[in-house]
Amino acid sequence: MNFFNPIFLWALAGLSIPVGIHLLSRKEGKLIKLGSLRNLQETSTKQFRGIKLNEIVLLSLRCLLIIILCLLLSGLYWNSSSVKKWVVVEKGLDIRKLSLDTLKNHDYELHWLSKDFPPMTEGDTSSFTSAIPYSEVIQQLNFKQISEVLVFARNNPGEFKGPRISLPSYVRWISISSEPSEFILQRIQVNPDSIFERKGLSNAEQTYFTNEKVGMSIARGKIDALKEVSILLVSDEKYHYDKKIILASLTAIDHSFPIHLILKEISATNFTQGDSTRWIIWLSDNKLPNTLFNLIVLKVQLSNNLFEQNQINQWTITKRLTVETALNENFTPRLAEIILPDQKPLESIADKKDMRMIPDSLAWSDHQIPSEVTSALTVNTPVSPWLLTFLFFTLLMERIIAYRKNQ
Repeated sequence: MNFFNPIFLWALAGLSIPVGIHLLSRKEGKLIKLGSLRNLQETSTKQFRGIKLNEIVLLSLRCLLIIILCLLLSGLYWNSSSVKKWVVVEKGLDIRKLSLDTLKNHDYELHWLSKDFPPMTEGDTSSFTSAIPYSEVIQQLNFKQISEVLVFARNNPGEFKGPRISLPSYVRWISISSEPSEFILQRIQVNPDSIFERKGLSNAEQTYFTNEKVGMSIARGKIDALKEVSILLVSDEKYHYDKKIILASLTAIDHSFPIHLILKEISATNFTQGDSTRWIIWLSDNKLPNTLFNLIVLKVQLSNNLFEQNQINQWTITKRLTVETALNENFTPRLAEIILPDQKPLESIADKKDMRMIPDSLAWSDHQIPSEVTSALTVNTPVSPWLLTFLFFTLLMERIIAYRKNQ
């Protein structure tokens, strides 16, 4: 039992008021009229020798009213600890290996690791996945008033967002590795007899991809057509060496990715606005072309990035290109990210198949958790509604007795 505003307990000194009133109040005697005092005799009744409390029941009710009012002002509440125990399981884990029946027999409630922690039921075939980062999972658990939580999770790197946080003392986080995943990311037909097959393999430690050409006879599933990317390289003699670096990078991209680059080279003096292509790489000090096509311009400027996107369809190479710059700045991979077709659908497939996990020692901070978080385990139950009800009935009884006693 505690108080939000204990300073109001000083109001209990007001109990002296009804006690003093009852001590000083004496009920007047009954007046009897007599015609003569001749026949009256002296009795043995003792005279009033002390002060006595008048109407004990009424005094008790009035003192009780003051006590209840003081408790209301001081904010009386009860402290009670939550005794709920949860098991939270991330979707996709093999629940047959988690001994959930044993935990359920020890009064643990089974829930899925997802938004609002939906309960796990018999024969549950829910298709949802974890839609919230692990840090938000901890924040939501702090408001559930749970005494103990066992969390079984894959420690997916994509779900650890923001700075590392500490686990509350009531949460035990157990990382479970998933079975290795082998999947086909993409199949592209490179010629009538063979296809380019990109295969992914992911386990708890790493995810990597292999590229292989296979025959059409053994290919199964969806096969995409080979995409072509047309590039017009416009340059001056001043940028001869930069041009060589870019050509070497484009050759590496053509050999490494399942695309077909259609490359055309011209000098800046021969360029006309009528040249149509998907990409223009501009290595010249001449005026930039007014084109709706995607444009990459080499223009030296102060920047921490090798590539800067100036407009929705225009990028700038901010440094002159050398072998050292190309290697240190990862020029070829970054150029591939810009000119290649949108890879987001493939990235989405790869993310879903990614089985990598972060060790528990790296996932959570070792710092002591703040006290305001651990205090969420204690339930503060105010008793004001009960006190108000008790106050009403006490006041009602006091008024009834006071009316009958004429007090």
